[in-house]
Amino acid sequence: AIESAATQKFQAADPRESRDLRRPTIFSDAVLAILRAPAAAVNGELLLDEDFLRDHAGVVDFSKYALVPGAQPRRIMPAALPDLTVAEQDDEGKRYDSAKAKL
Repeated sequence: AIESAATQKFQAADPRESRDLRRPTIFSDAVLAILRAPAAAVNGELLLDEDFLRDHAGVVDFSKYALVPGAQPRRIMPAALPDLTVAEQDDEGKRYDSAKAKL
């Protein structure tokens, strides 16, 4: 999880919760890496910050993102996301040209 206004309540109730938080800079670093990546590597993909930084930006040490120095925030997303492809994936239905529709 990322330190944010939403996590402050939990941190106030139990300061140990901070050990499972990362700094928001992990998002900004991932966004910059995604913007620098070739379009073919990112278009249409579901990307997770840590995975993208590790697999495509060469980040191996994530300690700088830990809110509490020395802590190792646990991963909250599955290591492998399920395939969400559906039979209707390429069915866009009937398409309309909105410019022509205004005439």
